[in-house]
Amino acid sequence: LATVLTAEGKSAEAATATARLTPADRARLAAGSSPADALRTAAKEAVSHGDMATAGSKYQQAVAADPKNPWVRLDYARFLATRGQAAQGFATMDPAASGNTPTAVYAAAVFDNEQHRPADALAKLDRVPAAERTPDMATLRADIIVPATIQRAKMLAASGKAGDAKAQLVALSRDPAVKPADRDTIPEALAALGDPDAAAALYRDAAAQSGPAGAKAAVDYAWM
Repeated sequence: LATVLTAEGKSAEAATATARLTPADRARLAAGSSPADALRTAAKEAVSHGDMATAGSKYQQAVAADPKNPWVRLDYARFLATRGQAAQGFATMDPAASGNTPTAVYAAAVFDNEQHRPADALAKLDRVPAAERTPDMATLRADIIVPATIQRAKMLAASGKAGDAKAQLVALSRDPAVKPADRDTIPEALAALGDPDAAAALYRDAAAQSGPAGAKAAVDYAWM
């Protein structure tokens, strides 16, 4: 399990799984890892000891050892971001650098989202055909579709395309993929873009629905 989690870039989960292993099992795990994984592990150990110079060197060696591995690249990009080098992190995560595979695109989307760029993350995920998306990809897309679309709408409005921005938000409100808990943010975004009437209409539609979401929408509408 620790090996699989590490390969998928789930560092925190991998660390938890590894901590449960006996010393002998940890030794066997280390012996069976690829050179890139061994270098990545060494980089993380260096970080834990505050030796950032060694960590950076080990991460660079790990990427060089397996340049097509998007998860090795993701860990290096995360390290770079913590060092104030996010731009280099984005360059490291360019899907083209690891083969433009669906996994490479997904790993890049994960980094985009972690760096508060949900619109970029969604754009990347949408490059992967729906039928080819893994459950993890589908989960991330569902988690970010609202903040990503709102971010896109704000950028459109800032460039003078307020009509297109509002149209995207209205279309988003009708998307069945939107989670009920996220729907309240859509009329709020419309109101922030200067269209309180459209926002009120969405609140009224939501208030007509049964359940807690409808009750909350009714309260929000009353406070408009």
